Amino acid sequence: MDDIIISALIKSGQEIFSQAIRLFVEIEEPYIKKEVELKDDIGIITGLSGNLKGQIIIKLSESISKNIVSSILNDIPIAELDASCVKILCDMNNMLICNAISDIYNTGIAIDLSISALIYGQDIKYIVSDEVIYCIPFKAGNDIIEVNIILKDNDDKNL
Repeated sequence: MDDIIISALIKSGQEIFSQAIRLFVEIEEPYIKKEVELKDDIGIITGLSGNLKGQIIIKLSESISKNIVSSILNDIPIAELDASCVKILCDMNNMLICNAISDIYNTGIAIDLSISALIYGQDIKYIVSDEVIYCIPFKAGNDIIEVNIILKDNDDKNL
């Protein structure tokens, strides 16, 4: 089941970054890790419930975040990430995840999303104790956009 989720997020990332954001990305080899570390980065967290529960954390550098917002706003330069930029980044997150969830739903897996939250700061570590974090790195120029997935099968399949 994890392969279905990872494949859907890879496909969705390619489509959303290239078509909606006009950002060329290369997919690097997905890997497993134990924590998501934000040094001076931005993390957008979305909770998952339904047949699977967990979180998706998209990790972006400040510079790629500004590039994404600028591209969505028809190349308007972004000097600072303000509240409207945060909304745009959360909307980009929702486009990417909802696009993937549509493909996942077609395989018979029902997933609901929570409202996205953006965290930003220095030296923040997001650690899970019992689960692994699957990381899909998308290389955009010199930057890496990470799509981090923490999943757990839901014991109650009737949700």
